[in-house]
Amino acid sequence: MTAPLPDILALDIATVTGWAWGRPGTKPECGSYKFAATGSSHAAIFAGCFDWLVAVTKAQRPDVIVIEDLLPFGAKRGRTNKSTGDLLGGLHGIVRMVAFKRAIFDFHAVSANDVRGHFIDARGYKRDQAKRYVLRKCHALGWLNGNARDEDAADACAIWSYWCAQVEPLTALKVSPLFNKAVA
Repeated sequence: MTAPLPDILALDIATVTGWAWGRPGTKPECGSYKFAATGSSHAAIFAGCFDWLVAVTKAQRPDVIVIEDLLPFGAKRGRTNKSTGDLLGGLHGIVRMVAFKRAIFDFHAVSANDVRGHFIDARGYKRDQAKRYVLRKCHALGWLNGNARDEDAADACAIWSYWCAQVEPLTALKVSPLFNKAVA
């Protein structure tokens, strides 16, 4: 008897975090969540992240959590600031801590370029262009409906799809234009 495929929670971590949840081979549930009001302190955003993730993982515990990896220090020099780097690093730490406290030890941080290579077959697009293509593909797959119509949810869906393909490689065919006319 084979073990069931894991229940995967994928997160695109930021002040507004995209999330996608499901098992490989299924349509993910997805959406986005804003941790605090615009202009809030880092502490308020961290508290919002902690409270949200604790509630989400208490309601249903995923087998795996996958997040987009932080960029190397200095990668966005001149295009972002220290405050943003501190915020993202803190949010990553909170997600890792909650995963650990919830005994979700199957935790992975994945490269945005690897995710985009899998999902939109392009690793080198600039951020805004890649986000447009990811959003378009999620709509074509029928993954974004209801409240989940934004780039944050779409990015989380792409991360989720990438990890599904790592766990069950045949799922990669579902998002390939070669095998899915909806995304061609």
